[in-house]
Amino acid sequence: MKNKLVKLDKIKDDFLINTSHELKTPLGAIVGITDSIIKRVEGPLNEQQIQNLTIVKNSGRRLTMLVNDLLDYSKMKNGDITLHKKKMNLRASVDAVIKLQMFVLGNKPVRLINSISEAFPDIYADPDRLLQILHNLIGNAMKYTDVGEVEISAEMHRNTVVIHVRDTGIGIAPGMERFVFQAYEQIESSSKYDRSGIGIGLSITKKLVELHGGRIRVESAIGEGFVFTFTLPQAGIDSVEWNTASKEHNVEAHESLNLQVQYPLYLEGEIKEPVLVVEDDLANMQSIINALKLKGYSIVAVNNGHQALQELDKNQGFYLVILDIMMADMSGYEVLTKIRERYTLFELPVLMLTARNKAEDMRIAVDNGANDYVGKPFETEELLARVNNLTKMKAAVKHAKEAEIAFLRSQIKPHFLYNALNSIAELCIVEPSQAEDLVLHLSSYLRNSFDFKQLDSFTTLEKELALVEAYVHIERARFGNRIQVEYDIDADPFIQIPPLILQPLVENAIRHGLMSSSSGGIVNVMVRKQEDHIMLISVSDNGCGMSEKKLKEILSPQTETKGVGLWNIGQRIKLIYGIDFEVISAEGVGTQIMFHIPAHPDYMRRSN
Repeated sequence: MKNKLVKLDKIKDDFLINTSHELKTPLGAIVGITDSIIKRVEGPLNEQQIQNLTIVKNSGRRLTMLVNDLLDYSKMKNGDITLHKKKMNLRASVDAVIKLQMFVLGNKPVRLINSISEAFPDIYADPDRLLQILHNLIGNAMKYTDVGEVEISAEMHRNTVVIHVRDTGIGIAPGMERFVFQAYEQIESSSKYDRSGIGIGLSITKKLVELHGGRIRVESAIGEGFVFTFTLPQAGIDSVEWNTASKEHNVEAHESLNLQVQYPLYLEGEIKEPVLVVEDDLANMQSIINALKLKGYSIVAVNNGHQALQELDKNQGFYLVILDIMMADMSGYEVLTKIRERYTLFELPVLMLTARNKAEDMRIAVDNGANDYVGKPFETEELLARVNNLTKMKAAVKHAKEAEIAFLRSQIKPHFLYNALNSIAELCIVEPSQAEDLVLHLSSYLRNSFDFKQLDSFTTLEKELALVEAYVHIERARFGNRIQVEYDIDADPFIQIPPLILQPLVENAIRHGLMSSSSGGIVNVMVRKQEDHIMLISVSDNGCGMSEKKLKEILSPQTETKGVGLWNIGQRIKLIYGIDFEVISAEGVGTQIMFHIPAHPDYMRRSN
């Protein structure tokens, strides 16, 4: 009888594994197709249709999570779970899970609180399984909390990290705690929120904690919620990554784990614009580097998020960032958020690496600004194909931007030349010597103005100011003391800026600000370097100013003007830096135009 029961249990487990694998593909198709219909790929939908399809999509996702749990449970029963431990930042790991769970939370009135301090010691755990433990416990807390909060905290007890997941949910009756970690057990409750599942998530969590050498317990009371407490080892200074499931150490693998690699690592290839690789696993890092070297990419490799941000601060004109989601010091989501504060999807593509390879991870990565993602372990061909797609996209956007900038610049040059030549023609009759002086200034202007090696080139602040002075000299010859220009310059004269960005602003201030008044006025040109490698550029005048209505008209691309429109200048700044300038104006007071740009001396040469 015993042998027969064991055989039947084995048949049941095999059936679960095979069925789970077979379910994953059609479930993925159901979720994908439903999601595309919700996004109106097949045409418009009414609210009821969207609501019904959303229920289908969420049901598909829930079934997918169930299938994954079944597969993990079967692996654990057969002893097939392998841990790859390493030093991990607990706070960053909790932050990453909270970010994902916020997506699931929706409009449910529950707050997720990470009370772990930034200075909390590192733990020693498998990154993927640590995320799974946290997902299961935080997800369970959210599931049984209708209103209130879920708090994650931690403390040290000797060399052990003690982690608490507390919620303010429904709780359970005393004596029921012993059933919580049993497979296929569920808490019965009445609530408007869905509590569906098969009850193996916490059983899996318990086994994963125990595989790490820790313990887990639960405390609860009806109406007071749950407190799950589990322990994990603290990361020691001399911790060596090892395979928990393996009793025999492979000498070659052991030696490779102790290789001393100095980061950041700079590798030059045929393609000069480097790819920034952010990965804290040595084996994965080497796989990525080897793949990129096949295609001739230059590489900057770092093994943590802080180093990645430091390299980005240097503005090395990265072609692409390959970014791991889970790292020891900070999560990839945090790094991604910092990147998107400075660069658009097209300016700096980001390819995320995710070991969990779960739909929710990929979805949250894209929602937070990732261009694409690759699941680990990855095939070299797949990684290179995704890298190639993103670099092609960036190149196409860059070429389109260059063409647009060239067009906008071409609108500026003829206008300035027309004005300058008119001024010289008038002076040739009344003041020939002054006309000669202006010709020399114009010659100097033209030499600098057309000294651009390529369409996307930049000039120095010093040269741009020389152009401004040449223009002002020409206008003063016509209007005399009605024009006064003051300079407030506190910046490196060799800082790179777009050509013809200051001169048209000064021209607008003179033509449309000062010359509208018989007495003229003063134009102030200010360039100041500020903190964090930022430079403030401001051109202001005390001329006639503009009403709010007039300002809107001038900033419109449809405005017909005799001069160079502010929209034109603003559009160039936006194309180059991804920012808008600020215009402050009041009738009878004057106008100020200002914007902030990076102040690195060779910023534009590297980023373009």
